[in-house]
Amino acid sequence: MSVGFSQPSMLRFGVFELDLGTGELRKSGRRLKLPPQPFKVLALIASHRGELISREEIQRQLWGTDTFVDFEQGMNHCVKQIRNALGDNAETPRYVETVPRRGYRFVAPVEEVRTSPPGADREGEPMREAPPAQHVQRRRIIVAALVLVVAATVAAAFWMVRGRKVFLSGADQPSIAVLPFADMSPDKDQEYFSEGLAAELMDALAKTPGLRVTARTSSFQFKGKAEDSRVIGKKLNVANLLEGSVRKQGNRSRISVQLIKAADGFNLWSETFDPEMNDILAVEEQIAHAVTAKLQVTLLGAKTAAPSAKSVNAEAHTAFLQGRYFLGRRNRQNLEKAASYFEQAIKLDSGYAPALVGLGQTRVSQADSDYVPVEEGFREAREAIERALRLDKDLAAAHSAMAYIKMTHDWDWGGADTSFRRALELEPGNAATIGGAASLARALGHLDEATTLYRRAMQIDPLNSSIANNAGIAFYYAGQPKEAMVAIGKALELAPDRVIAHCLLGRIYLMESNAREALAEAEKETAPAYRLSGLALANHALGRNKESDANLAELIAKFQATNPYEIADVYAFRGEADAAFEWLERSYNVRDPGLSEIKGDPLLKSLQPDPRYAAFLKKMRLV
Repeated sequence: MSVGFSQPSMLRFGVFELDLGTGELRKSGRRLKLPPQPFKVLALIASHRGELISREEIQRQLWGTDTFVDFEQGMNHCVKQIRNALGDNAETPRYVETVPRRGYRFVAPVEEVRTSPPGADREGEPMREAPPAQHVQRRRIIVAALVLVVAATVAAAFWMVRGRKVFLSGADQPSIAVLPFADMSPDKDQEYFSEGLAAELMDALAKTPGLRVTARTSSFQFKGKAEDSRVIGKKLNVANLLEGSVRKQGNRSRISVQLIKAADGFNLWSETFDPEMNDILAVEEQIAHAVTAKLQVTLLGAKTAAPSAKSVNAEAHTAFLQGRYFLGRRNRQNLEKAASYFEQAIKLDSGYAPALVGLGQTRVSQADSDYVPVEEGFREAREAIERALRLDKDLAAAHSAMAYIKMTHDWDWGGADTSFRRALELEPGNAATIGGAASLARALGHLDEATTLYRRAMQIDPLNSSIANNAGIAFYYAGQPKEAMVAIGKALELAPDRVIAHCLLGRIYLMESNAREALAEAEKETAPAYRLSGLALANHALGRNKESDANLAELIAKFQATNPYEIADVYAFRGEADAAFEWLERSYNVRDPGLSEIKGDPLLKSLQPDPRYAAFLKKMRLV
């Protein structure tokens, strides 16, 4: 047989792209290292998918006929490099099959992408599309169906293969991280869609009993980075990774998904979804085929089955994804954009509960950051979330958001506890909710519970600097300075410019009677109010009363309206009880969020014997 290269510009299979023009192998948009000769071998056999390519033919085309010894060694090495790059395995090949003593066969489906003539589809072979009106009505259903099939497939793969459990990580429970999907659309304008799809997969997988799913904050740290799967798995403490790509042009979408073992990059399952947009039944059949034929597994009992998809206006869902995209990039301008998109989604579909939750979360963020008046922001947030709960009483995100409002603004500790517990019943693996419940436990003085919950949250979301920082506060309150320093050191490692972290380290050094280190940390703090409070505390501990007075005076002059609780902390540490209680009352009157830290605050230790302290806790409903 004589074979040669056909002339497509690119070959696609699963989440991989073989760019014949540039000589690059890409995985979900990220370039992989593959030397030129293995690349040529892969291109040759992949361009003849399903055909047996003999070793003699490969030698003739790529080595020449007079290099027998070098060819045998070189060919074996090339195939090994190809399999390493693809995460393939000679025993159970998904891409390159060895036919003993004969040659190689590429066994995965391959899409050829050619340079298109004018008017042709520049993304490769045409994908049939639904009429625009049908697409608008059904696109969301189909995407939801895709989310369900991938979630069900992954959940099934974690449980039973012919009656036995597979790929557990030692004694640990099954674990997975969903990496951000690559936007491979021609115009690179679908980032919000690819992020939203990955986030929906996380949400669906998180409902699988016994499966630990890494939180978005951590898994999205690897967006656009060509990290080795072993490195990602180690950093996220997971055994498996789900990654993919989205290619969308006009009304057409193509989504590739791949499940791999983090330890060696082995491909456990992969699929490309290219559904018929006007035939929901065909989509369901394709999903069933992906689950049964590709994995040949069964779900472990009815409880692991995913719920059916709900019909949602497609334009509303698009606006929701854009709102969530900007909510994750929190500054004044992005939060305004997020609110606008969520409001647009609600206008398009008044019964879309997740959009109402997104609007509520945005208003809370704006109020917390003083971008909108506090009372106005929390009032609008409460209205949106209450409306969401009337629409869907089992929406975990709504219960979690309501818990945050009750805890930080209402000081309704019992109500917050009820809401957090319900949220965790619905989504027990949600790191943000676990962290919120930990903050509530800390506010109530249940410090053992708080530290236990924070450890759990850090396991699920190991690269989240906020969770590490808050865990450090809990350890500090619990009188565990070494653990506190480790947690806050981790927060600074993840986010070197993190505000308040150096202030917290300074307070921990004060707990250990190391005032000089406390002063050094205060000087590193970039948040002005916390820098001044840290300096006032450290200078007082060093006996520099004049400097401490000056720091405190500046703190009061500049930040009495926004940080009265910090001022109370300084006065209490300096032993000036009357002034401390005066500023606690001011904190109460303006509902300073810092007051949720009052119970067990080490800086207020001198106030605890005073009857006014117990009375104040009673007013805060903390006793």
